[in-house]
Amino acid sequence: MPHFIKRNGTVLALIVASVSFLATPAYAGFGISPAKVLENNLIRGSAIERVIYIVQGTPDKDIRVAASVQESDIRDWITVEPSGEFTIPKGTQQFPFTVKIQVPKEATYGVYKGYIRVGTVPDKADETKGSGVSISVGARIDVDLTVGEGIHYEFAIKNIDLSDIKETEFPKAEIRIENLGNVPAGPKEAAFELFNKFGDIRLAYVEGVQLEKVQPFLTETISPEFAIPVKLLPGEYWGKVRLYDADTRMIREYKNIFQVSKATFVERYSNVILGAVGVLLLALLIFYLGRRAGQTTKAESSPQT
Repeated sequence: MPHFIKRNGTVLALIVASVSFLATPAYAGFGISPAKVLENNLIRGSAIERVIYIVQGTPDKDIRVAASVQESDIRDWITVEPSGEFTIPKGTQQFPFTVKIQVPKEATYGVYKGYIRVGTVPDKADETKGSGVSISVGARIDVDLTVGEGIHYEFAIKNIDLSDIKETEFPKAEIRIENLGNVPAGPKEAAFELFNKFGDIRLAYVEGVQLEKVQPFLTETISPEFAIPVKLLPGEYWGKVRLYDADTRMIREYKNIFQVSKATFVERYSNVILGAVGVLLLALLIFYLGRRAGQTTKAESSPQT
């Protein structure tokens, strides 16, 4: 091998090794998921909220991160939490980052674009090492919005569950709903059937339970209670929940077991206790006011000197 190639090959190997060392930061695999906020059915006054995750491949140390909304026509519509500089703790592979958008009520119809910059803040300790080169990586979140006047009604039922309750409570469901439209949406009403622990004997039935709507572009959990006409004793029961739309069509059915536990003395007689305390306070107030009135009358009837 010629001396020139051998010599320069050695130099090249040293350069590659040095670059590889510098290019292996603690922020390897830094990224954003999802990397875009896309909404095509916004109306004036809409408020939306999206959770973005800052993802790291090797979270072996605390890192400082800076987030900022970049200059655009909709910069004032967008806020982020946390904002400015913040720390992602060691060991955190997915850090939640919230993007909030408020469309002004006077916004002009049209398509709007903006973006958010999220990146690591160079570690000052790195700048003092080696050649003084510090490492910073970042990502961009694109914001793509369409503001119009059409009504878009759409929702998705993400989950249904039955809550465990005390014997003094009514059966309760936890229904998680995602509103995909630009107006309040969700199932209109629910029905509930109560069965024994074997699920073969129906004990009670209630229908027409009105459900609250979920606001546009949000995912929320609603918790309807079903005022059944029977008293539940501690034990295990089956419950069946049916959800209906505005046209009384059944859109989802869910059946599962839930537990009823024994209530404490205070929980069982809380209404009686509160009523007794209220009566006592009222009696004390009447006694106090009557005494004050008697003292005032006595003072007014005393002879003047």
